[in-house]
Amino acid sequence: MRCMPAFVSVVAMSVFAAWSAPTWSAPVEVAVFQAKDLQYKNKLALSGTVEASQNATLASLEAGVVNELMVEVGDVVKRGQALLRLDPTLAKLELEQSEASVSAAHVALLEAKRQLEEVESLSKKQFVAPTLLAERRASVAAAKAELAKTKANLAVNKETLRRQTLFAPFEGVVMKRNVDLGEWVTTQTHTFTLVSAEDLRLNVAVPQEYISAFSNNQIQSLNIIPDHDQSKLVKGQVQAVVPVINAGTRSFVVHIAVPPQAGFVAGMSAQAEFELPNTGTQAVWVPKSALKYHPDGALSVFVDKQGRAQRHTVRILEQRGEQVLISVVSGNSSVLTSPIITTAVQLLKNGSEISVNKG
Repeated sequence: MRCMPAFVSVVAMSVFAAWSAPTWSAPVEVAVFQAKDLQYKNKLALSGTVEASQNATLASLEAGVVNELMVEVGDVVKRGQALLRLDPTLAKLELEQSEASVSAAHVALLEAKRQLEEVESLSKKQFVAPTLLAERRASVAAAKAELAKTKANLAVNKETLRRQTLFAPFEGVVMKRNVDLGEWVTTQTHTFTLVSAEDLRLNVAVPQEYISAFSNNQIQSLNIIPDHDQSKLVKGQVQAVVPVINAGTRSFVVHIAVPPQAGFVAGMSAQAEFELPNTGTQAVWVPKSALKYHPDGALSVFVDKQGRAQRHTVRILEQRGEQVLISVVSGNSSVLTSPIITTAVQLLKNGSEISVNKG
């Protein structure tokens, strides 16, 4: 029993020695990313649809039977080019009648003038009554009015004959044909759909919170990125801002002029990237792997400060694939110019000892 106190004393000393001995762990091996500078262009990227500024469904100006189709779907037509022609038989006959009426009215006027001249010469010798002279003058006036009337009818019938042919109102591509030869059409019949091939614009719906920037012409620059070739960058220009908010989408429409040589076709999709006035925010692009997600929803990154990991809370401003644009939530943004740790961040805590992998 005497040896028992000695045994307890030895155990106690061993426990105390183990407890008081300093704990040691190897530094966490990490890779770092060095940001070159702190800059942030306030950009807004939105998707839109390329559309023709001229997109018309055409109708004949007169009713009739389609006698000739002069274009087909896909044809490029010039302004004023004939698209279809109606049967002109009746219009030609009415025109001939009008021409005959004009000739008759012209002859009647000449005769009225001749009779007036005879009466005027006799009137000077007082061989005719003043009433007869007045009648002859009235006959000349009536003949002039009849001639003017027949000329107006002739002009109407010429225009009616011209309207038997449908002409393209602008240069474009025939997108659709809705009539065939021998078909009866009216002024309400949709004959062709014509789409402008050159005058294109990008239609973009912009969120309502940007209405002030767009209405006050505060757009610094504008690039168009076609979805079919995202390596291509086309300079654009705001053509029109429609300052009316859509109640369903809470957005307004912006039309962007598309350069003719950009290779766009109506119906294509593209992305518009607007550069807005700078808000003064400083930020850097980093790999996604540099972010540490916390249970409370916060995000942070670690920077290398003399071999120790220093934690900073950040927020994401923009994301492109595996790259994110971040800024510091509070404090000096210049900390992001320090080497940012991009690996093993889930193992780190504020103050963790690190070893930077130089490879």
